[in-house]
Amino acid sequence: MGKETNNLTPRQFYEAVKCIYKQNRIVTNHFGNSSNAERVTRGRSHTASSQCEDLLAVYIAANIERFSCIHVDQPLTMAIKSKKSEVLYPDISLVVNNARGERTITDLIDLKTDIGWNRKGFDVFLGDKKEFLCRIRGKTLSVSNSLKRQMEHNQKNCGCSELKVSLRCNYHVVVVSEENAGATPSWGKRRESAEEHEAKGVYLHTLSSGLHPNEYTRKRGYSGKGSLHHSQFNRLIQHLSCSVQESTN
Repeated sequence: MGKETNNLTPRQFYEAVKCIYKQNRIVTNHFGNSSNAERVTRGRSHTASSQCEDLLAVYIAANIERFSCIHVDQPLTMAIKSKKSEVLYPDISLVVNNARGERTITDLIDLKTDIGWNRKGFDVFLGDKKEFLCRIRGKTLSVSNSLKRQMEHNQKNCGCSELKVSLRCNYHVVVVSEENAGATPSWGKRRESAEEHEAKGVYLHTLSSGLHPNEYTRKRGYSGKGSLHHSQFNRLIQHLSCSVQESTN
């Protein structure tokens, strides 16, 4: 078993993910009368991905102190000469204050609860992330007005109006579970493919296998024993802890 990270452990993270999936099967009821809700059944669960993004961001914040701000699903606008500005939606953006006092994105994270949707192929998916990095490195991104208004409403100010993207910014694809990904290609092949992109700053981390957190049933609970990849949790934290916070200028 790998060494546990500080404050929040991989086990705590995964148990919280399972709790999210379990709760998302329950019909939302804000009216206080449970007898009405008993006649309402839900087929597909509420979407879990956004809550899992929050959870991973909190896990990172609990285990790494270097980030001055962590943005979750925050729209970022990139100006393009002679074209309409492009709005980017990274799942998680990790920001540090560099030596010049500039707020700089050192790492971006794409969290996947599964990859069963991927029809083009995993290698193509990772290649797209590599091309995305090439486009945004060295650029300055504007934070949307919605965050500024939210900060004013909450009487908080993270100070992020513009974010520079480090010339060495990395992109991490974090997969919660290897289940529900299809048998072809194998995860061994997917890892080999991912290793070819690491030189360009794209990294793959798979956090568990053997059990997907959506396999809970009311009668049986969780019938299997998923395997946590402690080494992958540690690898993610290590990469994020030492990523270069180089200024764009």
